[in-house]
Parts: sequence; structure tokens; C-alpha cells
Amino acid sequence: MQEPCPADPLVETIVREGPIGLGAAARMCGSFRAGRPVHPGTLGRWCQAGARLADGRVVKLDHIRMPGGRLATSRAAVLRFLSALQSADPAPAAGPARTPAAHSRASAAADAKLRALGC
Repeated sequence: MQEPCPADPLVETIVREGPIGLGAAARMCGSFRAGRPVHPGTLGRWCQAGARLADGRVVKLDHIRMPGGRLATSRAAVLRFLSALQSADPAPAAGPARTPAAHSRASAAADAKLRALGC
């Protein structure tokens, strides 16, 4: 009799925790924009590319691929993912983008400063 091949530990974990589709996982994240829930595609990106933390690390949502190419995760995996995002320092807020006119003024000022220094 042949021994069964060992399962991937992540597969075992997700199956033990109870797999759910990305739509159900997205509904766990609440609704924000005009009362709409987070789109399941957002969770797909979190599975594939992850979310970058302020220190540059990337945290991915634990998931498994089901028959038909569908992705599945678990409630516990979503909670682990969100907890990992909370434990990190928040990303620094980006300043407002400069307008083209502001960019030109800053470039002209830098050029004048360099000319004054003889560069």
C-alpha cells in the first residue's frame, strides 16, 4: 500500500481553519467607499503581490489555489494579515504633488543658486 504524499503546511492550515472565497473575505473587511464593500480583487492583489509596509517589507495574505484556479483563504488568515499590517509603523504620508509651475520655479531657483556658487 502506498503512503499518502504529505500536504503543504499552508494547505493544511487553510483547510483546518475553513476555507472561504475572496468575496466572503472581502466582506469581512467592511465597506468604505460609498458604502461598498472591499472588492474581492483587492484581496486577490493582497494574495499575489501583498501589501508593502513602511519599512519596505511585504506582507501577503495566506491563500491556497482551489480547482478551477480560484483562490481561497480563511477568516483566521485575514485576521493574521490585518494584524501584521497593524503591528507595522504607518507609512509616511506623501506630500502634495507639485504643480508644473511650482516645479519650474524650484528648478529656476536651484539653477540661479548654482550659478551664484559658480557651478
